[in-house]
Amino acid sequence: MKNTLLVLLFSIGAAGLAQAAPQRVEVRHLNGFSAVDQAKAYRSVALLEKVLNSPEFQLRVLHFSWNGQEQFADNGGLTNQQVLAKLLDRPVELDVTLYSAPIWKRLLLKDGVVGHTGPGTPRTWINRKFFRRFTAADIAGNFAHEWLHKLGFDHDFNRTLKRPYSVPYGIGELVSELASGPGL
Repeated sequence: MKNTLLVLLFSIGAAGLAQAAPQRVEVRHLNGFSAVDQAKAYRSVALLEKVLNSPEFQLRVLHFSWNGQEQFADNGGLTNQQVLAKLLDRPVELDVTLYSAPIWKRLLLKDGVVGHTGPGTPRTWINRKFFRRFTAADIAGNFAHEWLHKLGFDHDFNRTLKRPYSVPYGIGELVSELASGPGL
C-alpha cells in the first residue's frame, strides 16, 4: 500500500509538470539539406518535440545536478525550474543551414565544430559531416543545445570539467538520451 501511494504521488507530480499547451518545435527553414537530410531533420524534430513534452524530461531537468546541488553550470543565475520554464516558454523555431567546414578549421579544431548560433541571429549552422554521422536522437539533442544558445545560455568554449553541466550541454544530452530510449 505504501509503495502504491508513493507511485501514485510520483505520477501526479510528474503529470502536473506538463504545461497546458504542448511544446511545439517548428521548422522555419532548412538550407543546404538534401531530401535524405530533410527526412532525418524532421525525424529529429519529432523526437525533440516528444522529449520536451515528456514528464520524464521535465523531471530530469528539475533535478539536474552539478557541484552537489540541483543546478546547471553557467545557468545565468536561474534555478532549474526557471531554466525549464524559459525552455518551454515559447515554441522552438528552427532555421538551420548545413555547412561544410573549410579544411583549415577542421584541422585547427580537431574535426571541426558540430554547430553554432547565438541569440542575435535566427539561423543555426550545423556541420554537415556531424549531421550525417549523428543519429536522429543525437541531432534532436544538438537542436536543443543550439536552441538554448538562442535563449541566451552559454558554456565554456574549451573542454572543461563544468562544460557538460552547462544548460546547453546538460539539456542536449538529456534530449539525446531520452530520444534514443525505447519509449520514443
